Amino acid sequence: MFVEDTLKSIYEITLKRIDGQETSLSDYKGNTLLIVNGASKCGYTPQYADLQKLHTTYKDRGLKILLFPCNDFLNQEEGAEKEIENFCQTRFKVEFDLFEKVKILGSSPHPLYQYLQDFNQPAISPGGIKSFLFRGFKKLAYFMMGKQPKTPGGVQWNFHKYLIGPDGELKAHFLSEMEPFDPALIARIEEQLSKNS
Repeated sequence: MFVEDTLKSIYEITLKRIDGQETSLSDYKGNTLLIVNGASKCGYTPQYADLQKLHTTYKDRGLKILLFPCNDFLNQEEGAEKEIENFCQTRFKVEFDLFEKVKILGSSPHPLYQYLQDFNQPAISPGGIKSFLFRGFKKLAYFMMGKQPKTPGGVQWNFHKYLIGPDGELKAHFLSEMEPFDPALIARIEEQLSKNS
């Protein structure tokens, strides 16, 4: 799979759900999307619980959370799709949409992540000591892995969050340490939900 240079809209991208069923992002047209890459063995894995709460809180207003498991960051998602689905549903009672495991780093990222990272917008950070320390950890981890994000706008780690407006445009993206109920993230979600068709 690859993204052609002529790709004009996120809605042209096809996906596979975690059960292997094909779908298209065009099915989500008119909704606000929060696209997240997840992992079962990450320090941020507990965010699944708050992502589920976010889903419960905003699903009726048009927020769709799309979760893409990824093993690129220190092999923190080694399981097969069925195992990942079971983990998310059993441990965190996840009801939002889960998709097949994707590649993000390297020369052949999944088309969705190629598209999102090509915008090269800087990510929003919550700041503070937590972000400072995590930035140091990531530098060491990238060195150990022998690879790093493609651009400053690229996914930095598991639980990186991209916010897509109901018009299909990237509005903002947030570093992993930005909790799902951080006021900065909620304010941007609320702003986009007010525009849902």
